[in-house]
Amino acid sequence: MDIAEKAKIREEYYKKRCREEGLKEGRAVGLQEGLQEGLKKGKKEGEEIGRQKERERYLINVIQNLKAKEIDFETAKDNILIIFGQDFEEKQIMAELKLIYGKHASKR
Repeated sequence: MDIAEKAKIREEYYKKRCREEGLKEGRAVGLQEGLQEGLKKGKKEGEEIGRQKERERYLINVIQNLKAKEIDFETAKDNILIIFGQDFEEKQIMAELKLIYGKHASKR
């Protein structure tokens, strides 16, 4: 084997090694970027869930306060639907109202 053949073999070896190292480094960078993006997305979703839970607690507090002030079911329902109608489905609001006012509250 002459010097030119050895040089060619050595060059191919280093190209392969450099490519493998580049791929390895690229994967590591990609994984890190993906992890950071995933954490950002998870944090955003977690914050939204937290805000929704806080709105639910506020809805329940308002209903409890209306009942404590002896506001009748129909008046409470009308006001709650106006105030919270944008944040919750009517079905969910009605469920909370009936839970707090009692099962047959609408018959009062």
